[in-house]
Amino acid sequence: MSEEYYQLNFSRYFKAIYRQKWLVVLCVCSFIAATILIGKGREPLYQARVSFWIRGIKGGGIVSEKIRQLLFIGRQEPFETTYGTQIEIMKSSLILEDVVKKIGLPSKTKESLRNSIKLVRSSISISKIRNTTIIEVFAIHSSPEMALKMVNAVCEEYINFNNKL
Repeated sequence: MSEEYYQLNFSRYFKAIYRQKWLVVLCVCSFIAATILIGKGREPLYQARVSFWIRGIKGGGIVSEKIRQLLFIGRQEPFETTYGTQIEIMKSSLILEDVVKKIGLPSKTKESLRNSIKLVRSSISISKIRNTTIIEVFAIHSSPEMALKMVNAVCEEYINFNNKL
């Protein structure tokens, strides 16, 4: 039984590319130009991040270690809670309404308040780091100051919410 071996000849491929070198150069230059134009047309986005170390709860809400020390001095550790519930509370209109007012977004009418809450909700991301008791709050905005204001306001209003419980 005879076996035929197919031998790959790269020189044929290189010759074909060399014959079409101007097409290759044109495609590469077009790609580079398009990338530069798209990149220049976009405004930069800035990210702010805050991490909470979750240690326990007070009245059903999660509190940070610093607050836990103030509230539970000499007591046993508080009960466990569901982190997903707390994350949803942080994203809720209840918290975000106060955030909108705190950072100075339009909130005079119901429509402007609703639109401002949508803007904040779409700009922030809240998640629990896997296998930890840390929750991270991210904000992305075209203004670094606004991203920082959003993150700080969400965290402060969440803490205020828990302190009211």
